Amino acid sequence: MANEEFEEYKPAFEGGEIFAFEKAGDEFIGKLIKIRPSSKYETNIYDFETSDGLKTIFGTSALDFRINESLIGKKLKIVFKGEEKNPKTGRMYKDFAVYVAKAK
Repeated sequence: MANEEFEEYKPAFEGGEIFAFEKAGDEFIGKLIKIRPSSKYETNIYDFETSDGLKTIFGTSALDFRINESLIGKKLKIVFKGEEKNPKTGRMYKDFAVYVAKAK
């Protein structure tokens, strides 16, 4: 099958612009539309609809613990709390608070 047959098509799903938390207090608000597994890391990839268009956030252990498929379709607010030290392992990790918008 020749590639030119598909020139009028686009991928069925593309992630949005990458959103990265940079400093403690950074906030992100959007409607979670999809959770995808990362092919490179053992974390998830989260796709959101926002007022600025489609955005993608790469998961961390802390986000993966707090966000699950029951939240798909809901508006979330994610707040980066900064880096914390795990008291058991001594390793640093990025900590987040995740809030769900109240139903109207």
